[in-house]
Amino acid sequence: MRIKLPILTLAAALLPQSAAASGGEKAAGNTQNLVPMDSITVPIVDADRISGKLRFKLVLQASDAAGAARLAAQAPQLRAVATSAGNEFSRLYASPAEAVNAEQLAHDLTAALHGAEPAVARALVVEIYAGS
Repeated sequence: MRIKLPILTLAAALLPQSAAASGGEKAAGNTQNLVPMDSITVPIVDADRISGKLRFKLVLQASDAAGAARLAAQAPQLRAVATSAGNEFSRLYASPAEAVNAEQLAHDLTAALHGAEPAVARALVVEIYAGS
């Protein structure tokens, strides 16, 4: 039996409430510090076989506009770091038959990406899918 988990959109839940609610200048300034990344797919390995895939899409929140420019310039390196962190998360926590802990994934990705580039304030998981 195949179980498909729905794609979970977390962008609105992860953005600060003050930026989403205030509108105007503050929200416009905040979106300039967001750097979208292409979706990343990593295998879900159960014992010795691939049992599914974990696919997620990130938006990186930079600490400032200059940091956002650095993140955009380093996108390939940051994608490699995010893929590595996603592989580790998938190995430890993911299953195609269970819901993905998006909060834990975002925390792990933020730690890994901030270690590689201090301008990363937060990794926002905007889409996530685990399935076969």
